[in-house]
Amino acid sequence: MYSSVEISVLIHATENENKVISTIFDFIGQPRELVSVETLKTDGHWKNPILRYRISVNVDVDKIFDKMFNNLVESYGEDDVKKYVEHNTDRKRVFYARLDKQKLCLGKTILSDRDSVRLVFKKPSKFKP
Repeated sequence: MYSSVEISVLIHATENENKVISTIFDFIGQPRELVSVETLKTDGHWKNPILRYRISVNVDVDKIFDKMFNNLVESYGEDDVKKYVEHNTDRKRVFYARLDKQKLCLGKTILSDRDSVRLVFKKPSKFKP
């Protein structure tokens, strides 16, 4: 169904970087050797350091989607989650989701537009040989 997922997250100076990244890797169930990780260091409004992580996964992406979907169903119900997926999939068949970063670190999968972990699921290209 999906061929890749890109996960991006901002980690602020007041947050535990290792905990956030470990939580994401636990969630995706992939060893670091099988994924691409990019890190960008930047400064916030008050010159506080912010790290931006971008994690790209091309293996077992459907397992990640299924885990996220099933966890969301527990919180919102299957009909609402199906509507969310439909509403957040564009015409290129790319699905966008945002999960609450703090709740994810506590083991809960909750949707949120603020302080979120962004996931972008892409389907294989029709024109790929």
